[in-house]
Amino acid sequence: MKIKRMAAFIACIFTFGLPYAWVAGNPATSNADQIHRGVGVIETIDAIKGTVTMEHDPIESLNWPKMVMTFTTKDPAQLKDLREGDQVEFDLVQSEKVYLITRIERMR
Repeated sequence: MKIKRMAAFIACIFTFGLPYAWVAGNPATSNADQIHRGVGVIETIDAIKGTVTMEHDPIESLNWPKMVMTFTTKDPAQLKDLREGDQVEFDLVQSEKVYLITRIERMR
């Protein structure tokens, strides 16, 4: 049941573009070259699509709260040594209307 509620929450986030609402009101995101750093725990990895779903801690530079999101990686090869449940540090950059992971590493 908890998984169904979480899936519904994620669907709502992406359906209504909640992360983009935070971005629109945050002047820190106006610079597409800005690197945003985050920490999270991997929930799923899709190596074929080059995506990773994780629960990340708040990202202050984006004014984002803790939440579950799916991100695309700039280089899918970065995901090869990662597993579900890994705690990771990552960097994001804005690319058009999405955020791409440019660096992701398991925390030691």
